[in-house]
Amino acid sequence: FMKNFQSDINGTMKVLENLPLLAVDWQVMLDAHGYTYQFDLDRAFVGSIYESSKFHERFIKTFNSVVALLKKMEKFAAGDSVDHGRAKMTTGWLHGGGILSRYNSSEMDLSCDAIDAMLELKGRLGKPMKIERNSTQRKMMAELIQSIAFGGDEGTAPKCI
Repeated sequence: FMKNFQSDINGTMKVLENLPLLAVDWQVMLDAHGYTYQFDLDRAFVGSIYESSKFHERFIKTFNSVVALLKKMEKFAAGDSVDHGRAKMTTGWLHGGGILSRYNSSEMDLSCDAIDAMLELKGRLGKPMKIERNSTQRKMMAELIQSIAFGGDEGTAPKCI
């Protein structure tokens, strides 16, 4: 159980590092063999967090909370003692602010197909989302779509971002 659990927690950390929007409304199940399953993956595409003027602050808080919880689970899986109560961030861990700076400071290699798919998304009530044109959240969502729909490659259309 513990070996599988530790391996899956490490894998989940890698997934969140590469697809950070999955931290939004993060949900995971654990089975009797120690395997973890992320579910409700469409959660990354719905909700008002993307339209909020406080997206950056909310994302950092959410992402850091998930990483802290995963680190606590990782510690438990390694057989170390774990404090009860809320998991806390520690320096040196993957941080939401660093994730956002990656999107703000680099050229993105995203296809027009991924951008078009992102623009067609509807929120929970079927309304188009209002996301600023060159926003961080738009880049993050398009990258997630590209990873899921196109297996990480750029798709058939030329690069847009």
